Amino acid sequence: MKKTSKKNKAKKEYIVIRNPDQDVVNNVIHKIQNNNGYCPCRFERTLETKCRCKEFKETGNCICGLYVKIPKEEAGDQQSIDGKIWLEDV
Repeated sequence: MKKTSKKNKAKKEYIVIRNPDQDVVNNVIHKIQNNNGYCPCRFERTLETKCRCKEFKETGNCICGLYVKIPKEEAGDQQSIDGKIWLEDV
């Protein structure tokens, strides 16, 4: 019988902030407004694709680029836009 060992993977803390690139932010916001509040990167228009979409709420990933994850240690005084700290494998 083989022994299996559980390796603890290192985790890194991230927060989600609005993209610091104002050109990206302006472009995405304009597209969201023209799409009646729905994610401009999705074809479907459902509650799951309304900005802040289901994927963002579950993973902290914004496919449009309006929000970005940054390492918590680099955040300084910035607060997470969604109030969460996300842990991801290093």
